[in-house]
Amino acid sequence: MNMLYDKMNVAEGRILPDNAPESVQLRKAQNTLIVVGTGILLLGIWTVLKSLGILFLNRHDIVAEIRANVESTEIVVSDEEIMLVLLLFAVLYFIFGLSARWIIGFSAIAEGRGQRRGKIYIPLTVVFIVLNFLEMFNGVWQILATGPSEDMPSDSLLVTMIINLTSMIMMTQMLASVRLVRRYRAMEERTVE
Repeated sequence: MNMLYDKMNVAEGRILPDNAPESVQLRKAQNTLIVVGTGILLLGIWTVLKSLGILFLNRHDIVAEIRANVESTEIVVSDEEIMLVLLLFAVLYFIFGLSARWIIGFSAIAEGRGQRRGKIYIPLTVVFIVLNFLEMFNGVWQILATGPSEDMPSDSLLVTMIINLTSMIMMTQMLASVRLVRRYRAMEERTVE
């Protein structure tokens, strides 16, 4: 493997020797981007499957709650219409959520491999970190609101909080690796010139 990177360094005109500390750090950061990008892709798929499962298993409760709210406005809608609107919003959520995670994941993998990447994935990653933080804050708030004497929130809330924390850590690690990769590549470009 070292010989492969050494050949790449010579072929690409890189000045950094293969075993220089900067070169080792660059390879670590590139590998981190590839691994984290793959994790973000898989997490996106898992999120869609989890949300579909929750929607399917709780569809009757969700429809009943919407029906109770709609009846107070004297609008007449059937359960099928409620479910159709709910599915439409779910599909839009899945398309945008999965697309955003795929943009982030594939762009991180491309950056790790030294290929062309999208420009929007860094701001999109920051947005996802903020959203995960807000969802974590909401989960902590729900746990604290129940108090010690009442039942704790469901296990799914705790699992969701752990997944959000994992996602935040992965995306933060990705941003740190992007910074390192770009810094070392810029250093290489200045050295070549």
